[in-house]
Amino acid sequence: MVSDDPIILGHNQFIGINYLSQDRGRELKSAFEDIEKVLEILRFSKRHGVNALMFSNNELLDPLVKSLSADERDSLAFYPVVPYLRKYVKEASSKGLVQAALGLLSNVHTRKKIDLAVRGARQLVRRDILDALAALVDLELAPFDDTKIKVVFLHNQVTDLAMALDAKHVIEFYDAYVRDHRKLVPGYGTDNFAFLVKKFKEWGIRAPNVMAAFNKIGFLMNPSKEACESALHDFDGDLFAMSTLAGGRLAPTDAYDYVLKLPRLRSVIVGYSTIQHGLETLRAIESLLERADPRFAETIKLPPQKNLG
Repeated sequence: MVSDDPIILGHNQFIGINYLSQDRGRELKSAFEDIEKVLEILRFSKRHGVNALMFSNNELLDPLVKSLSADERDSLAFYPVVPYLRKYVKEASSKGLVQAALGLLSNVHTRKKIDLAVRGARQLVRRDILDALAALVDLELAPFDDTKIKVVFLHNQVTDLAMALDAKHVIEFYDAYVRDHRKLVPGYGTDNFAFLVKKFKEWGIRAPNVMAAFNKIGFLMNPSKEACESALHDFDGDLFAMSTLAGGRLAPTDAYDYVLKLPRLRSVIVGYSTIQHGLETLRAIESLLERADPRFAETIKLPPQKNLG
């Protein structure tokens, strides 16, 4: 058990991911290009007890980390998701592979940049997928160097692809590399929770930290809500629940009435783009504390109802 953060602020809203409307997603992405808007949401969250942030190495990460005060950086826990595949596809499509690689190295310190570039080139020539994964993890984690990292989650698509290809060695390598070389705690994102529980058990691998969708209507719960709920009873790790509002299809109170009852729940990943929505989200969790782990009550610091705003 590594997480002392029952509530983690997610980043989808900051990078324009919206499951209900692409137009709304573009509006959000445009709005949060102003890093002060991101900081406003982050500082609101911290004032009300949410001191953890899940983030990938996207275009907002470097300016965000640089904008944090020393006290903010020391009191904020980061949960990186690596690698940020969307970035690599976008950059390679628009700039070509060479310019994309140079651009992605632009925010890395010179000495580390040279090391990563040499390692990456060597692995491309040798086609050594495991060493390439190691170089990629190092590149993705570079902007987090001066932050407090709790768990490093392997991106959902990478985890699921490794399982689909029965590539046990990829998962074993990632786990060992993050633990032994980076001295950090590995985690796994997945869009196929039931299959992950089954596959990892078959492989003899324990996954102590898993991030997966869990919500009342089964949104993104593959192959089904029932299968994922059943798999929780065979799961001996900690669940980090994402997509808890089902991409905006559920009201917070309705959503968390379901989520907070889940067995093995370690953390809830929340997302909100306005202060008002943030208050509604945290207030909904607060109203259901009697059915939640006591850590939630210890985390949330909201003003009396009449003073909301």
